[in-house]
Amino acid sequence: MGGLGFRDLKDFNLALLAKQLWRLIQYPSSLLARVLRGRYYRQSDPLEDRKIYSPSYGWRSMMAAKPYLQMGIRKTIGSGLNTRAWSEPWIPDERARPPRAAPQIGFQEPGMHMGSDKQCPRCGNPEESINHLLFLCPPGLQVWALSDFPSLPGLFPSTSIYQNMSFLFWNTKELCMIDPQKDFYPWILWYIWKARNDKIFDGKETSPVDTLIHAKIEAESWKTANEPKDVEEAALSPSPSPSLRTSPLDDQRFPTCQVDASWIGNSLVSGLGWSLKEEESGEVFGLQGCRRSLSALHAELESLLWAMSCLIDRGVLYVHFQSDCLDLISMTESPSDWPSFLSELEVFQNLRGNFGIFTLSHIPRILNTRADTLAKGARAKGIIFFQIIHNEPMTGSFSNQPLNWPIVM
Repeated sequence: MGGLGFRDLKDFNLALLAKQLWRLIQYPSSLLARVLRGRYYRQSDPLEDRKIYSPSYGWRSMMAAKPYLQMGIRKTIGSGLNTRAWSEPWIPDERARPPRAAPQIGFQEPGMHMGSDKQCPRCGNPEESINHLLFLCPPGLQVWALSDFPSLPGLFPSTSIYQNMSFLFWNTKELCMIDPQKDFYPWILWYIWKARNDKIFDGKETSPVDTLIHAKIEAESWKTANEPKDVEEAALSPSPSPSLRTSPLDDQRFPTCQVDASWIGNSLVSGLGWSLKEEESGEVFGLQGCRRSLSALHAELESLLWAMSCLIDRGVLYVHFQSDCLDLISMTESPSDWPSFLSELEVFQNLRGNFGIFTLSHIPRILNTRADTLAKGARAKGIIFFQIIHNEPMTGSFSNQPLNWPIVM
């Protein structure tokens, strides 16, 4: 001031106030910082804009210096826990600043269009969404209709992509679709997408039949390429394991027992079923409703164990067992590969030692409809029970009357 070396008292005062505010930030554990924090910024920091009721003169004075402190302050990221990335100045530019959004980049909805035209190129629908492309567009809808997946009104295909994917992931198991069928959908989805791109970029129309054929060929090629070598060697081997055969014996003098289970995750009861057939004597079959097993594979194993136990009690010790569950056969061949089934497999080995001849082979689901129907019927009852029935008079140790043993809970 006036060349005498005196400072501008207003600027000097604001600088001292800004320094005091800076000390509140640098030393949050000081006595003054703790007192002011309890009164003015309990859940925030001194630089945050807050509406304060009846502030003191000292606090109002420090807030007057806040703009000057913010002009030169920069947030150090550290762990980033207390950093507001979009509002606080942490980028060391000429003047510290928060990040800026690029004006020409906006949020893109989960569609397939980079331009403004959102019309479906295949059917002309005003808006093409992912669900419309894969499930509801007429060419895609025809692909699903031609496939092995059932069309269920209101369930599949639906207007919700989450419901459609849930159906493909989980509901196909409840419909008893075999593995090659229910695991086929990724290639269908992929080739529907490719057919759409061929239409846009090459002007090529791909029929639903061709789309499905290409998907099936690609799925089979992938399955063949990823088949384990040991499985291929086992398939080429002429001599199966003598202890547990995976194909029926040539000698058909012994009866065949088919087993199956029915399991649904939201049901309280699992269903077990088995059917023993002899060419001359007829059929004996059993069905049981039991408490829901831990998984579908647990239920399959329980069905086999129950069938083995029933036949041992009746003196039938030379049996060919059949199941449509490949994992069940793999489990009984290599118990060490299934540690979570250790206790059940010990029971299996004990029961298996009582048989004179025991074989377990795989059959397609379409050939196991009898046991499958029994298991589903037992589960549908929704109660705990078991029943063994003689369809026709049996020779030997079997009686001619139905055996019904309800379980007392």
